[in-house]
Amino acid sequence: MSSIYKRKRNGKEDGYVMYSTYAYDPLKNKKRYFNITIGKLGPSLSWDDCKKQKKELDRMFKSKEAGKSEMNLKTAINTYYKFKLSKNKKMKETSRKLTEYHLNKFNTTISKRYGSGIMVKHIDIKILAWYYALRTKELKESSMNVHRRIIDSFLKWTKNWASDAIRTRDPNLGKVVLYQLSYTRVAYHNKTILNYKKEKK
Repeated sequence: MSSIYKRKRNGKEDGYVMYSTYAYDPLKNKKRYFNITIGKLGPSLSWDDCKKQKKELDRMFKSKEAGKSEMNLKTAINTYYKFKLSKNKKMKETSRKLTEYHLNKFNTTISKRYGSGIMVKHIDIKILAWYYALRTKELKESSMNVHRRIIDSFLKWTKNWASDAIRTRDPNLGKVVLYQLSYTRVAYHNKTILNYKKEKK
């Protein structure tokens, strides 16, 4: 539920209009309150103008309602990277560059084959099986282990909020999603990837 109101300072209205809502914040990975200054009422900003801006802001927050699964891959990766930095402000420069490199490689490889607008929710078990099989050929075992760990961490992050939200809203649907997520994680192991390659033959 969102609202607009005239801001008060020391018990008096100061002419500014605020927008307030309780919505999902992908960076913090949870819902929280947002308070946004629309502007100061005057010749260039009327109350009707504020109502129009409220609708635009409502539309923006509505688009984020489904969480990370509704993001395109590039946006999700950028958000995840910021999330990692906010959680670990003492992360070493080498770790930052390594994480950024592997995430960007994941994005460019997937986007090159499936399009730059691919959304997180469309990255299924078949796409992951193809991707990991490809990277296994290109990387040494030690490098592949690091790559897999970083990508798996990102994928786990993209799944958490969606499963929590569905479980809260619809317990029965939540069970199905949790089963699918547990099955998807199996795809990260070489055995499943090899089985998938045999089936393709």
